[in-house]
Amino acid sequence: MKKHLFFTLIISFCCLVNACKSDQNTTDSYAESDQVDLPPPESDYDTAPQKWGFINKRGQLTIPTRFDEVRPFSEGLAVVRLGGKWGYIDKSGNMVIEPRFRGAWPFSRGLARVETYEAGFGFINSQGEMVISADWEAAGDFSNNRAWVRSGAKYGYIAPDGALVIDTTLEKANDFTGEMAVAKQNGAYGLIDPAGNWIIPPEYERIAPFSEDLARARSEGRFGFLDKLGTWQIPPQYMDAQDFTDGYAVVATETGYGLIDPQGQMSIAPNYDMIFHAGDQRWVVGRSGLFGLSTADEQLLTPIQYEQIYAFSEGVAPYLQDYLWGLLSLNGEIVIPPIFGLLWPQKEGVSRAATRDGFAFINGNGQVVIPPAYQDMKDFSEGLAPVQAF
Repeated sequence: MKKHLFFTLIISFCCLVNACKSDQNTTDSYAESDQVDLPPPESDYDTAPQKWGFINKRGQLTIPTRFDEVRPFSEGLAVVRLGGKWGYIDKSGNMVIEPRFRGAWPFSRGLARVETYEAGFGFINSQGEMVISADWEAAGDFSNNRAWVRSGAKYGYIAPDGALVIDTTLEKANDFTGEMAVAKQNGAYGLIDPAGNWIIPPEYERIAPFSEDLARARSEGRFGFLDKLGTWQIPPQYMDAQDFTDGYAVVATETGYGLIDPQGQMSIAPNYDMIFHAGDQRWVVGRSGLFGLSTADEQLLTPIQYEQIYAFSEGVAPYLQDYLWGLLSLNGEIVIPPIFGLLWPQKEGVSRAATRDGFAFINGNGQVVIPPAYQDMKDFSEGLAPVQAF
């Protein structure tokens, strides 16, 4: 039975991996991210037969498994669901904000976005007080003291005191990234500052905030990069593109994906089926369904032989070979051989893994530090990890 479960998990996760591949080169991440997945009505929630709680780094159950659903801790509080309502608990498991919301999201800088059953979206403080009235049909989280809100079909931005600082006249609006946000007006996209002034006028089919002094934009079906004066530093000529990161940007031509520098010079020729930034000045390159690890000047640190490589987290990256997962170092060396059915990126010093005995946590050497004891487990956040009882 365990063997059957082990390989069932492998197959399920491979499907997830394939879905993730298609997400790596998405070009619209800053064009439509203002959409909100609304939770179902209270009557549509099921009472989970297997409850959720939290364990600490020693594997001890510090918050009993009594919730229908949970989210990771943020600023000392975690979102939990009982029946069809969401509330918040502290790290002792005390219910500090009673479940009463249709939807609830993590705290950030003392505020949390919630959706009420009686009205719409608003924000609460850590005492559960509604400090920004639930007057909005949709809202995003605060970033740079701004949160987008929607009234009818129009978008604007509010400040942490609830004041409407950018009027609801925009056709689309996105979270702020530093001092700018993507917005849409008159059918085109541009960049605004926190006062609502256009940094880059809305003249583009797609645009992303500046990253390393260049903004990715699409015009007449092709991607290029704008400088801060709004002129083309790299003319629109690419079928696809990603933002500049670690000094380089992934681009696609008719022949494939490659890597360019800020002057538009090719660092890696466009002859790969896929390239994505893996963090720590590393790039994953793919060809014919297999992947390898490369530097920006195309020094291959591993052969192109793995079925998947994830981005680096805390200096290691999960890789898939022959339907099993292990960990790679930044130099492409095998830290952990492929022995796990599933393996997630390392968080707070441990990685979630699927073993033949169930879900466990391993350290950077592949040793099981929290053995299987639960039906499901999620990553650690602020020293605690969600677990689901059998």
